[in-house]
Amino acid sequence: MNIPLRSAGLGLLLAISFGQPMQARAGLTTITRGDASAMSAILVISAPYFVSLALGHSAIAGSEALSDASHKASAGPLPPMRVKSVEKKTDGGCQVQLQDPANAENTALLRWPARQDDPTAGFRVGETVTFQPSPAGAGWTVQSPQGQALAFVPTAESAAQNSSTTW
Repeated sequence: MNIPLRSAGLGLLLAISFGQPMQARAGLTTITRGDASAMSAILVISAPYFVSLALGHSAIAGSEALSDASHKASAGPLPPMRVKSVEKKTDGGCQVQLQDPANAENTALLRWPARQDDPTAGFRVGETVTFQPSPAGAGWTVQSPQGQALAFVPTAESAAQNSSTTW
């Protein structure tokens, strides 16, 4: 972002300096009304151009940064996990606790706020669920042993985006 602003500033200075030469009298530079009018016209015409050029570069750089960030958010493989518990909370929400059968320290907790349907209906204590990465890499589909989709778990990057909300 610094480079486009420097470029715009340099371009603005060049436009001003090449606009109309000022006459020197007795070693002093004086600006007449005509000189001031010409400089004002140059500023009025060129300043918006250079500002829009700098903003355009900033917008492109921001878009590229978002694009790079979305490519970095990739859902990798996760181990199958056993359902340890399915709980209803007093506030109406629910949660599922999962544990990796191969590594007892590797656990996960899936939580849902209070809602009309029951997102935990397909989870059974003792069953092993699998995590299938989404094609776009935005998260994982949690599947039952029979292959039924039970839930979608977004990556941290995907969950942080504005478009990742419950509709």
